[in-house]
Amino acid sequence: MTTKTFDIQVIKTTISTRAGAHIVSDKLSARAIDLQGFGQLGYELISTIKLEGEGFVTLVDTFQRPSD
Repeated sequence: MTTKTFDIQVIKTTISTRAGAHIVSDKLSARAIDLQGFGQLGYELISTIKLEGEGFVTLVDTFQRPSD
């Protein structure tokens, strides 16, 4: 039986719902760059979870790629 292992990475982005538009835009732009970088390293996005609390939204992205 063959066992396959994966390298898992998680990126968490938290944004205040009270933040100005330029701050939200900057955080989302940085997140996009992070997501693109993981894609270029061979990672596959397997899930994005949106968590909402009082005064904030958190996006949790999970990536995986086969380990060597």
